[in-house]
Amino acid sequence: MAFQRALVLLLLLLLPLPALAGTGPVVELGRDQGGTQLSLAPDIFRDASGRSTVETLAADAFRPMAASDLRAFYTRDVIWLRFTFHNPAPTAQKRFLEISPPRLEDIRLYETDAAGRWSFQQAGMVVPVLQRLVPSRLSVFPLQLLPGETRTVYVRIATRNAIMFNFRLWEPDGFHIAERRIDFVNGVQFGALVLFMLYALIFYASTRDPSFLLFGTMVVFCALNDLSLFQYSYSYFWPEAHEWNLRSPGILGSPTIIVSTWLLLRLLRLKEYLPRAALLLHVWAGVMVLLMPVILVGDYLFWVNVQQALGLALLVLQVVVTVYAARRGVQDAWLVVLSFLAMWLLGLARMAQVFGLLPPHLAVDYSQYWGILLSGMILVGVMTEKMRKLSAGRAEAEREAMEARIKAEQDVLLHTRELRMEKEMAEATSRAKSAFLAQLSHELRTPLHSILGYSGLMLNDGQNANDRRRIGAIQQSGRHLLALIDELLDYARLEANRLVLEPRPVYLQALLEGVLHEARSLAHAESLSLSLRLGADLPMVVLLDPVRLRQVLINLISNACRHSDGRHVLLSAEAGERDAQGHLQLRFAVQDDGRGIAPEDRDRIFHPFEQGLSQREGMGLGLAIARQFVQLMQGEIFCEDAPGGGTLFHFTLQVEEALEAQPLLQGELTVRRYKGLLRRVLVVDDILDNRALMADVLATLGFEVALAEGGHAALALLAQSQAPFDLVITDQLMPDMSGWEFLRCARAAGHAMPFILLSGAAPVLPDGWQPHLVFAAILMKPAEPVRLAEALASVLRLEWEEAASPGAAAVSLARPPAETLAALREAAEQGRISDIEDWVEQTLQGQPECQAFALAIRQAVRRLDLPGIVALVET
Repeated sequence: MAFQRALVLLLLLLLPLPALAGTGPVVELGRDQGGTQLSLAPDIFRDASGRSTVETLAADAFRPMAASDLRAFYTRDVIWLRFTFHNPAPTAQKRFLEISPPRLEDIRLYETDAAGRWSFQQAGMVVPVLQRLVPSRLSVFPLQLLPGETRTVYVRIATRNAIMFNFRLWEPDGFHIAERRIDFVNGVQFGALVLFMLYALIFYASTRDPSFLLFGTMVVFCALNDLSLFQYSYSYFWPEAHEWNLRSPGILGSPTIIVSTWLLLRLLRLKEYLPRAALLLHVWAGVMVLLMPVILVGDYLFWVNVQQALGLALLVLQVVVTVYAARRGVQDAWLVVLSFLAMWLLGLARMAQVFGLLPPHLAVDYSQYWGILLSGMILVGVMTEKMRKLSAGRAEAEREAMEARIKAEQDVLLHTRELRMEKEMAEATSRAKSAFLAQLSHELRTPLHSILGYSGLMLNDGQNANDRRRIGAIQQSGRHLLALIDELLDYARLEANRLVLEPRPVYLQALLEGVLHEARSLAHAESLSLSLRLGADLPMVVLLDPVRLRQVLINLISNACRHSDGRHVLLSAEAGERDAQGHLQLRFAVQDDGRGIAPEDRDRIFHPFEQGLSQREGMGLGLAIARQFVQLMQGEIFCEDAPGGGTLFHFTLQVEEALEAQPLLQGELTVRRYKGLLRRVLVVDDILDNRALMADVLATLGFEVALAEGGHAALALLAQSQAPFDLVITDQLMPDMSGWEFLRCARAAGHAMPFILLSGAAPVLPDGWQPHLVFAAILMKPAEPVRLAEALASVLRLEWEEAASPGAAAVSLARPPAETLAALREAAEQGRISDIEDWVEQTLQGQPECQAFALAIRQAVRRLDLPGIVALVET
């Protein structure tokens, strides 16, 4: 009951209902009229055509104005008013005739002079403030009557706004005083709205609660709507924009109702408590949002009617929903009702005036905005209470969060301590396991090398066929066991993070051909065919670890040969894109046409000690080591179904291209001497080390060698040489001219000896090349010595003498002292492989001048070529 009494008292305070004032048909000036201003009730005439003029209006066309004449809502009619003034005083009287509200468009006051000629004054929005006779935002016409004079004036009003006219007659000084008072009051209202807006922005920045932002936005649109209704800003700062001044109240009035609806939804949390009502309010507000641009460009009279009707319905809907929510017991709903009540009542009364349901003289022009301020103050209280609850809730949440964080930190600390202990135990276990595997592998390799060494010596001692078969079986099983032990060693090094990549320049095509050549014996044993496919843009020399890449590829090809049950294995390599640092992407793939691998096994086979269902040998470390090698090289290996059936293993590496810094030859060189006359060979290569190596190799084989660093130098040497050359070996890519251009120039100069091309890249015929200009043989860098010897024998038709020991290739190398060689020979004769490896390491570190000899021994021991080591020592 107390709340209802408060609402009734608020309604009585905000909506006083003064009676419609009237003064009769003739207004007398100079007598006591109860103050400095007088409300008038003129005669009225409605011109529906809008074409009537003051001259054509008959006296009997006007009739006394009644309250019902101003309840016509919006109209296109032109309203004519007739005022009659009489001055009974003995002195002249000056008055201001005010026609309000200030947002009327075109107002004209017609009067006659002493000669009976008509003249008019003009005001309204079509006349800028500074161009009016009385410079005021209100439409004011000055009148002056002589003593005893009676004058009739006609006022024509053409407007597209609502018919809500007020007519007052002012004493000039009283008008100016009242105008300043009204401006002050409006300034106080606008200042209060600005304070509300600042309040909302400050608390929104503090809380990030959208309710404060919506409240501030609503206040801003209230202020803009006030400015447009009272014609403050536009009449002074944008006086030429007549059409905008007309439409702005209709455009700026809608956002106030729309934003207040959204604020209501958040304050009452209607989505949670009344979802259907929330949806209805959202849809209604959305329709009004869509209507705003239509009011800006469409037929104003029609669309503003629609907008006013929708706005009135939305206000009613707000009231109904809020009261219903309050009766349902929604938290703080009655406070929201109280805060919005003044705004609702005054807004509804104002719209009722616009629709002509209430007379325009009710005091709601200014009480409406005082009501908005009152609602704003109550809303500030509601929002402050909301913020207090929010702060209290946030403090409680922060306290709970702090307690939870402290507990979580304690749990994390305890868990971290446990994990650290587990990690240390796991690392210790891993180190112990890796150390055990490394020690075990080392202990196993030592006797195994002796077994392989002695069995190799026995094979060279001329055993009978049965014994040789038995010893061969021992060697085959021993080598298989040695491969398993090497896998264990690699795995132990990877687990202990002791494996370091050793990248160096590599002839990529030669490396891949070597991998295929190494795997051919296994493929032949499994009745498979091997093939190699290289991309056209594959680089010639790249920087990578050839040992690890070879091990990965050999492992993949071996698995494909042993376990795929297919008939063909394809090794492919192609170049991809470059990254921002200029690194080239290389993609390697090994594909077979066998039975394939089940999807559930594709990840498992990369784990240590895991094997596929078809695998029956090995320890399951090959693919695990291959994956870790690829990851060390910044890549990732994948297993997929191959197109057309089978399995596809592929991985991608990022590499850098390199210069030709790799030796021209790799592998062992079995020293041979050819029979017959001395042959002269010219070697053409732009790299000094390559020329020096070729000279040593060819000289060891018995050739007389000449060297040239490029095509031009070689042509000069061919022309100046007293004795002809029997053969020319040339590089393909050289700075001054290519090998193909060198061949063409040599043939043009009349040199008919055969040419061999030694190239690091796939040979590419130049455009327009003549078919008869061909190389006798083409070898890829680094060429195997056996292939070089075969090519020389084929081109020059040579017969080789009996081959010497493989170790004889080191005859020209610097050798260690005799006592160390004796120890090396004893270790080789007894098959002590570990002692030989230790001897190599000591020689590399203590005698750098004998590095080449030590490396030759290392290559021989890796091949388990103990007789070759003995031959190297004896030579």
